[in-house]
Amino acid sequence: MSRMEPITTLDRTPQAMPQVPEFGDNFRLPPLGTATEEITKPVDFAPNLRDAITRGQQTGRPVVVVFEEDNCGWCKRFDSELSKPAVSALGGDAIFVKASPSKDPAAQALARNLGVDAYPTVSVLNVSDHGIMERTRMVGYMTADDFASRFRTHGQTQMA
Repeated sequence: MSRMEPITTLDRTPQAMPQVPEFGDNFRLPPLGTATEEITKPVDFAPNLRDAITRGQQTGRPVVVVFEEDNCGWCKRFDSELSKPAVSALGGDAIFVKASPSKDPAAQALARNLGVDAYPTVSVLNVSDHGIMERTRMVGYMTADDFASRFRTHGQTQMA
């Protein structure tokens, strides 16, 4: 067995970092957190139903109304699903708003006109100068992935 000599000096001269041929010397990692911020940013809910409908008319995007009530356990669970990335990815495709018929007279009138009688209920509306038309409805709790899939299938395209 050979005897190892103790290290007496350290070489502290800077050396060039080896280059990775695929990336070259211009490769830089983005600062932490920046790569996923846009993907995981929660859906921006309109402050009220009137504002959501106005924005829907101006942009031509559908309005997604989440009818919910404070004393509804399934509503609270669904609300937590709405902050997940699968739903966040839909934020630019529609105007989202939460509506509580027991607190907001406009939400109460819309729920009555649409026949909403269970919570949570998600109603995807087409709004225009000619009025409001329900494109599709989703009733009850669903996961973020289920909601996103249903929205892409039934609620995304604006009807003329």
